[in-house]
Order: sequence, then structure tokens, then C-alpha cells
Amino acid sequence: SSSAASDVYKRQGYKTQEIYITDQGIVNIRLMPDNEVLSEVIIVGAGTQKKVSVTGAITAVKGASLKVPSSSLTNNLAGQLAGVIATTGSGEPGSASSFYIRGISTFGGRTTPLILLDGVEISSGDLNNIPPETIESFSILKDASATAIYGSRASNGVIIITTKRGQSGKPQINFTANMYVNTPRNKVGVLDGDQFRQVITDYYGEGSPAYNLLGTANTNWQDEILRTSVSSDYNLSVGGTYKILPYRVAVSYTNQNGILKTSAMDRVTASITLNPKFFDNTLSVTANVKGFYMHNRFADEGAIGGAVSFDPSQSVRVDNLPIGNGYFTWLKPGTDEFIGIAPVNPVSLIDERSMKADVYRSVGNLQLDYVMPFLPALHANLNLGYDVSHSIQHNLMTPDSPLTYKENKKTGLGQDERLRQLKRNLLLDFYLNYKQDFESIHSRLDAMAGYSWQRFYKDGGTRTTLMPDKEQWFVSSYTDHLQLISFFGRVNYTYKDTYLFTVTLRGDATSRFSKDNRWGAFPAVALGWKIINEPF
Repeated sequence: SSSAASDVYKRQGYKTQEIYITDQGIVNIRLMPDNEVLSEVIIVGAGTQKKVSVTGAITAVKGASLKVPSSSLTNNLAGQLAGVIATTGSGEPGSASSFYIRGISTFGGRTTPLILLDGVEISSGDLNNIPPETIESFSILKDASATAIYGSRASNGVIIITTKRGQSGKPQINFTANMYVNTPRNKVGVLDGDQFRQVITDYYGEGSPAYNLLGTANTNWQDEILRTSVSSDYNLSVGGTYKILPYRVAVSYTNQNGILKTSAMDRVTASITLNPKFFDNTLSVTANVKGFYMHNRFADEGAIGGAVSFDPSQSVRVDNLPIGNGYFTWLKPGTDEFIGIAPVNPVSLIDERSMKADVYRSVGNLQLDYVMPFLPALHANLNLGYDVSHSIQHNLMTPDSPLTYKENKKTGLGQDERLRQLKRNLLLDFYLNYKQDFESIHSRLDAMAGYSWQRFYKDGGTRTTLMPDKEQWFVSSYTDHLQLISFFGRVNYTYKDTYLFTVTLRGDATSRFSKDNRWGAFPAVALGWKIINEPF
């Protein structure tokens, strides 16, 4: 056109250019490669690769992109990753999360992906215990080629999480504080007391047996059990270098109050990371230690459904009832006997039941990466990790509360239930990694082979005592352990930065099976063709 205009030209892996066009005709645009993007390295499981040379389906997310202010890592990840569904199980504070990568790939067993925190396996329910501010990067391994290095446990995908490390230079202090207001978005539309009485009158008539069971109140049971709450979290980190020792220390506190009355969670986390280098930078050491303390107050979620269906003409509390601690309770006419099939007062489920849990946990690892002096292209990598947790839960059901007449084998007696669990996960991974460029034939070789050992152990028990007579009613205990050993290897070959080839093989043996049928092999092959690098 006769007047100047501008167009913006973009291509993945190249720098964006804005070109001003002043006249008609053919315009030749030459985009320059964005070396920062082309050289970006992502974690692919037991090693790293350049992003542009990966043959498998892998998505990398930087921790800095998790900008949503939230105490839940799941909320930060929602909508960030293609093909990944991240949801919380409920609105309960600290509730477990569910992750699905490209849908569900297995049935009858584990349907969630394998999740590794600095190389140590954790469950999807543990993700919300990790402060988002401590995350350096995510790698999401989606297809069979990318996940094969982890064997059978990776059939639903793999999530690799790397936490932040110390940086060179003077200490840097970061502090963030967030406050959240939580409120029920919607409530179920139900009849109020007057409307319900009118319906009964229209169908059965005034003075009918059904009408005589009605109360005189207008109770919104959803308002009685739900609330607007305020939550907050605080994060403090200090990172830098002391002499030759890069370090990072972080502490966070989260107070999350649920919209269901009495539900709440308090969490304190602390972590320290050291990552020095020795022997002219040939030995890299990374040490991570994380500690967690969580206190949960659970509310009986059965009150939510009960609030929708309970009679709105009844009051929350009624004087002179022989049972139920003053909470309205359905009784057989003319008796003091609870109606076994009747619903339980929703407010009594909240007030007369206490469920509290304390969890003490530590996760850590020590990783050593050594460059062989006689062959600089060869690295030896050793990772030692652990995950230990101890949890205690104390559940109380108040004697003579309405629920005791519906659930207990001895009606009217309360319950004092105590549960405990100890879990230990130990890990040893070792592999050799060889990377070499062959400029004479325009090719690159990346080969690795390794060994992995893991042991999972847990034990626990439950003891239930009836109140107030202190009769021991139920006792149980359990112990479980699992051991896994594996051998694995992978070869990546790139020719002329155009033709890519990857082959992976892993062998797993688990103590779940008999000695005669303990091993399984998991191979994968992937081919890639970067057509844009062809002359045509």
C-alpha cells in the first residue's frame, strides 16, 4: 500500500521480527534462529536433552510461569499443560489431587502418573504439600517413548519436578504473602420451611399424619454448615553463595480454612538445598532436604448431602429431646427410639464429630554427577533418596450425638478412634551417560545405562474405644513392603540435526511376583524427522 504498515513474523525456534512495508511487491523475510530457545535443555528422565532434539512427547513448564496466587500446586497447573487434566478431589483444605495424562491408560490398578520430586517418587496426593514458590521446573513425559525409561510404573505418564537451587552471587531474600477469601459459589435450590409446609398441605392436607410431623421453623441447612472463610500463606527464601557453597533455604506457612465449617489445614514446610562443585567442576553435588508438618481438621462431608435433603421446617436444636444432645433427631412417635433409616441432623455431623490428623514428613536426596577425567564426554550419576512420613489421626464421636444412634453397634455410645501410619521409601539410582558430537559426520550420540533399587515399607494400625465406658471395640494392624530393582538404557542418535532416533529398554523385577515370574521388559523406539532442515 502507499502508506507504511507493519507485520509481525513469528516461527517457533526463531526470533520474532516486526517488518515495516512501504510499497507493494514481494518481501523476503529472513528470521534469525533464537539460540536461547534452540539450546533449551529439558529433563527427560535419567538425563537431559535439548528440547529441539527430543523424539518423545514431552512438555516442559518453568516454575516462574506458575503465576496463579494459590496455596495449591494443582490450581497453578490447571490449564497450563496440554493433554494433562489436573483436578482436586473436593474443596476440603489440603485435599488430594488427581492428574491424568492423555486420559486413563490402565484399569484395576494405578491410573495416575508416576511423580518424581528431585528424583524421589511421591504420590499425586502429595503435590499440594509442595509450595509452588519452590518449583524450578516441570517435565511431563506423555508417550511410550518418553516414559519407557521408567518401565511399567510409567504407563500413565511421568511428571518430573525439580526444585530451586542456590545461585551464585550475594544472598537474595524473597518474601511473598497471599490472602484468599473462599466462599461457596452456588448452593442447591431447595424449598424453605414455609414452601415445604405448603407442599405437604396441598398433597396430604392440613392435620394429616404427614403434616403433624412438620416443625415451625425456616431453616436453611446449607447456610448452617457452609461459611465464607479467609486463608493465607507466607513464603520466605534466602539463596546465594557462601564461599564456594551455593545454597537456598526456604520456609513457608499455609493456613487454609474450608467453606465447610470446622474444616481447616495448617502446613509448615522447610527446605535446604546445597549444590557445590569440586575438583575443577568435575564433581557436582546436589543435596536436598525438605521437611513438612501438617495439621488437618476434617469435617464430615456427609453433612453436605444431608443439608440438601433435611426437613427445612425443623429447627437445628430442640429442647427436651431425650436423645441427641439437643440436636433435632427423628424419633418413633411416642418413644425415645431413634428411627434407623432417618437422616441425621447435618449440623450435628459437623459439631459432634472431630477428626484431626498430624503428619510429620521428610523428603530428601543426595545427587552426585562426576565427569570422568579420562573421558570428559562420560558422566557417572548417583542419586540416593528417601521419603519418610509418620501420621497420627484422632477421631472422636461425642456420646449421645444423633450419629451414634445410626452408626454404632452400641447405640448412644461415642467413639474414640486412633490411627497411625509409618511410611518409608528408599531409593538408589546409578547411571553412566555418554554424550559426544561427531562433527565430521554431522551427528550426535547420547547413550546411557543404569541400575535402580527401591524399597517401599509401611505399617500402621487402628484402635477404637467406645465412650464413656472405655470398652475397646476394634483393633487392627498391618505391615506391607515392596522392593523393586531395574536395569535401563537409552540411546539417542541425531544425524545432520534432521534425523532423530531413540531406542529405550528397561527391565523391572518386583517382589510382588514369585521368583519364577518376577521380571518384565519394556522397550520403546522413536523416530523423528525435522523436515524444516531439509533443503526443499
